[in-house]
Amino acid sequence: MGLTKSLEELKIHDHFCFVYKNREEQFSVVIPFIRIGLERGEKNIYVADDNTVQGVLDEMRRQGIDADSAVKSGALTVVTKKETYLKQGYFDPDCMIGLLTEFSEAARAEGCSALRVTGEMTWFLGNERGVE
Repeated sequence: MGLTKSLEELKIHDHFCFVYKNREEQFSVVIPFIRIGLERGEKNIYVADDNTVQGVLDEMRRQGIDADSAVKSGALTVVTKKETYLKQGYFDPDCMIGLLTEFSEAARAEGCSALRVTGEMTWFLGNERGVE
């Protein structure tokens, strides 16, 4: 089964982890993941770490996603680790669960069919407080 097919078969509440070697590999999964979510009418959130918010949006545009329209409509939000995982200045799992709950409730209120979140987890391998 191809990777895109696997992404298409993900259901609500499924979790998918992808370990990549470089930016090209990373975006070979992330871009289709987001594209599928946009096509399904889901709210999509991308949490950037190694890549900048602008870099993620530029790559989406380069690969044919109308990122500007998706952001403007609220279907796509690209944020940083400091706005999510490290919002308290350190990693707090309870805070992150609360934030995901807020995102989910907002998606539901906006009439989205689901919430789709993808995040770069490279920060977890560093010296950030709370990762222990």
